Formats: sequence, C-alpha cells, structure tokens
Amino acid sequence: MPLNRYKDGACASRLAAFLEERIALLKPCDSVGVEHETFLCMPDKTPATEELSQAVFRSLADDRFRLLDSDEPGFISGVEADDHGTSPTRIAYDHPPHLLEISSAPHHSLNDLHNNLGEAWQLLLAAAAHHGACVESIPLVSVHSTDSRLLTSRKKWTNLRYYRRKLLAAGNVQFENYAAAIAATQIHVALPATQYPAVIEKLYRLEPQILSVTAAWAGMNPSQLRQRWEGYATVFASSPLVGFPHLGDWSIEGWLTALCRTPIAGGPCDAWAASNLDQTGRFPHDSVESFWSAVRDLQIIRPRLSGTVEFRADPAMPTLDAVMKVAALRLGLCEAILNGYEPRMSFREAHDEWWRIARGGLAGHDTTDVVLLAMNALKGRAHQEEHYLML
Repeated sequence: MPLNRYKDGACASRLAAFLEERIALLKPCDSVGVEHETFLCMPDKTPATEELSQAVFRSLADDRFRLLDSDEPGFISGVEADDHGTSPTRIAYDHPPHLLEISSAPHHSLNDLHNNLGEAWQLLLAAAAHHGACVESIPLVSVHSTDSRLLTSRKKWTNLRYYRRKLLAAGNVQFENYAAAIAATQIHVALPATQYPAVIEKLYRLEPQILSVTAAWAGMNPSQLRQRWEGYATVFASSPLVGFPHLGDWSIEGWLTALCRTPIAGGPCDAWAASNLDQTGRFPHDSVESFWSAVRDLQIIRPRLSGTVEFRADPAMPTLDAVMKVAALRLGLCEAILNGYEPRMSFREAHDEWWRIARGGLAGHDTTDVVLLAMNALKGRAHQEEHYLML
C-alpha cells in the first residue's frame, strides 16, 4: 500500500505512518459481523427513559453478560458477553436513553452469525418485556429529533450536540441531535488489507443499486429515505466524507487527505471542536490515536483499523431475518468483487446517482441483479449461505 507519497503536511504524514503500522499488525481473517441499532420504547411506543433502559441492562446481566461501566459513576453503558473473545457480543447504548445497539462477535459463516445474533436479540426482547418495555426495530423513531425525550445529559452525547451546533448555521438547531432519531443495520466484513483501495472503490460503485433495495427491505419510502440522510447532509455539508464521499475516486491517500479536512468532535473545553486538521495543524492532545477516536468518518463504506470494512448505508431492519438478508447481501457482494466483478458505473457516476436517490429520487435502474450477484457469489463459498437472500 503506497502511503509514502506524503512528503508535505505533518498531519497527513503521521496519519499515513500510523495506518501503515496498524496494517502491518493485521492478521488475515475471513469474518462477518453485525451492529444492529434498535429503539427501546415505553409500552405506548414512545422513547424509553434512562431509568427504564438502565433497568433493562441490569436484567441482562447474568452468567453470559456482564455490566459495562462508563466514565460516569453509576451509569451503565451496556452489557458484554463474558466469552473472552477479542470482539465479544454486546448490547449497549448507541444513544441514551432509548437507542440501543446489538453488536455480534465476528463469525466465519452467516449461519454462526445468525445463531449468535438471534440469541442476543431474544435476550433483549425478554429483558425489555420483563420491564413492560418494547423493542422497536425501525429506521426512524416516532418523534422528531428535537423532542426532549431524545436528549441526554451524558457528556459524550452533549459534546456531540455541541460540535454539531458549531457546524450548523446560526439558529439551525433542528439537526443537532439528528442521530438520536435514526437507526441502522451495519455490517462488518473482513477484507485483505492489501486489496482495500481497489475493493472499496468497486464496492462504492455498487452502492446506488443497493440503496433502494435495503430501504425497501426496511419498509422505507423515498420520502423517509430523504429524511434519513437529511441530517447527515445538513450538519456535515462541509465534510468531504459524509455519505457517499465527495471524491474523484476512492484511494487510501484520498481518504487520509479528506480526513484532514473532516471536522473533529469535541466539547466546549476542546479547542479543536468542529475544526479539522488542515485548520489546526495538530492532533487533539497531540496524539494520532486521539484523532482516530474523535474524527467522525461518516462515509458509508468505512475502513476500520481492525482490518474490517464497515457498511453503514443500510437502515435498521425490522426482523432478524431481514438483518441476515442484509448481511448476506453485503458479504456476497464483497465476494463478487474479490472474484473480479466489475461494476458498470464509474465512481463519479455512482456518487451522483446515490445522492439523487438518498435525496428522495427513484432508482433509475433494475435492482434485482445486485441480489442475484450476491447469491451467486455466496454459492461459491459452499456454506449454504445464499438462502438468507431468499427470506
């Protein structure tokens, strides 16, 4: 991976060196995992209170799950499976008090993933029911993001609202808490690190064909899809990486350069809040690691330092079967690209088409072929995983 092209710009050079070191430590693996967000609600399907969600977490603590503490005394951030794995299964807050995330351990087959995710899902349903709550697996919560029931006083999230407010035009506060009102089903697939640039670039070129497919699986119409992406596009209008990134193509070098122009999250005490590396000329706390933790890389296909690629464009699915369908689609398309499939759109054509659909436009092409492409690629894995796309 040719990262030595950075001869100017101290921040970009340090980012490249850090990434190169991390890549050298990665071990080849073939795995898939899920992060599924869902809303915990009161019996009337309004957002849960913190008291209720904390009680649900306590009910989940047993021989398998242990409670996860937080930086704030007495506040439970979630539960984690006590299986000593490097990425154990978790049920935790994505945004308190009402938005939770079930994250699976990584698995080498969709069948094992289905069993692991299904067990965690059923445990959450039972714990919620025990306290008279319900779990609403939907892409958009039933109230507006400005509703006081979606606000939390917890520091991590008040800092996020602060930094979004700084990015927004004066008085435009309706989107500062947008992330509390939407839920996603995110898939992680391990890819060979040496093939990242070429594979990710081709995966992006498939995204316009996928956007309306997974929206339909989630029961969303074009207007709701527009609502889902409006907050991202409004808050991060100045970010080159939001959604389908505003780049000529996708490369490691282009990604790192764009990260240097991406606003960094921070609170009132952080001088860098809502600024970027090109503006500040230095990392938060003079630490590359602190930057990786603070920068909000909001592109829909996100490389992770663990060696996986995270697919972030899909809305929350309503059922376990639908979640597995998305996981099968994403894994199958990765296999197809690795096997040499060449998407028909260029990166720039795909960028324009994706944003047109994300803003409420109708898909201008047949979407069934992308599902067939994934099914055929999964057949080649010989794990009988293609049946998830028939659910």
